[in-house]
Amino acid sequence: MCDRCCSCTESDEKAYREIETFLAHSSPEQAWALHFISDGVVRENIETAVVALIAKGNAALADEFPALAKRHRQMNGDRA
Repeated sequence: MCDRCCSCTESDEKAYREIETFLAHSSPEQAWALHFISDGVVRENIETAVVALIAKGNAALADEFPALAKRHRQMNGDRA
C-alpha cells in the first residue's frame, strides 16, 4: 500500500492489510457495498486492495470493479 515516500504509519499499514484480508474473503458484492458506503482513506485503501487482488488474479473483483480493473491494466501497460 505505502510507496515509502509518504507519511504512512504502522497503524495505516495494519488497517490496509486488514482491509485487503477482509476483501479477499468477501464476495465481490460485499466488496462493492463496502466501497460504496466508504469514503476518504478507507475508500482509497479499498480501491488499492481491490487492484492488488485483481493483480493476483481475482477475476470476480475485476468484473465487479471494471474501472479498477482498467486501472490495473493501465498500470501494467495492458491496453485491453
